[in-house]
Amino acid sequence: MKSWRFPRPALCAAALAATLLTSGPVFAQVYDYGGYVINARDRAILRDFIVNQHARRCHENETRRIEPCGVASRIVVSFAPGTTLPLGVHDEVIPRRVALHIAPPPHGAAYVYADDNVYLIDVLSRNIIDTVPMGTD
Repeated sequence: MKSWRFPRPALCAAALAATLLTSGPVFAQVYDYGGYVINARDRAILRDFIVNQHARRCHENETRRIEPCGVASRIVVSFAPGTTLPLGVHDEVIPRRVALHIAPPPHGAAYVYADDNVYLIDVLSRNIIDTVPMGTD
C-alpha cells in the first residue's frame, strides 16, 4: 500500500487559479449608492461638528501664535460629490461621539472630516458620495 503524499505545488497552484477565476470578483466589491444623500438633520449635526472643529483649531493656532483665524489665511478646497477624494488630502474618520447621533453610512462607506468639510466616501475607491461643507448648502 502506498502512503499518502501531499500534491505537487504545480497542481495546487493550478487548482487555486481555477478557483479564483471561476469565483468572480472577490477582491473588488463595487457598491451602487443610488443617489444616497445625507439627510437634513444629520447635515445640521455634522455642520455643528465642523464649526466646533474649526473654532478649536483656530483657538489652538492663536494660542501658539501660528496664524490668525479671523482672516481666511489658507485656501480650503472642497470636493464635489461624484469626484474622488485625492490620496494627498489628510482625512480622518469622524469621532464616535458624533457618529452616534447621525444615521450610519451605507455599507462600504464612511464619513470622513477633511479641510473643514465632512465627506461621505466609498471606502475602497474614495469616491465622494455626498459632502457637508462648513458654510450653508
